[in-house]
Amino acid sequence: MFSHRLSLLRKNKEIWESHNYEYHDSSNLKEIKLRPKISILNLLDSLKTFNFKTLISQNKIENFRDDVDDGATYTLEICYNRQYHIFQYHSPESFAQNEANNKIFFRIVKILDEYFR
Repeated sequence: MFSHRLSLLRKNKEIWESHNYEYHDSSNLKEIKLRPKISILNLLDSLKTFNFKTLISQNKIENFRDDVDDGATYTLEICYNRQYHIFQYHSPESFAQNEANNKIFFRIVKILDEYFR
């Protein structure tokens, strides 16, 4: 059975909070204790360097062909300036050397992974 991971970073009133969950289906959500290697403020500063306004989902990349049969699929949901955006990529590390959007998204994944693992 495949396990899934949900990492949540949100601002609740004026306080930033983060949670990490693992699940196999909706009936067994289990919170995993975070042991971040970087502070939440460093994480936010790192994410601010990306232009999420110009980032597109992998399926919107012109002439892109996903020829990887296995790997991980990442979904990033983000709200900034009161606008909600969803980005989805499959195995961006496999395409990061040859395609700019995959490279950017893979850098975002690595930063988030450093915090949430």
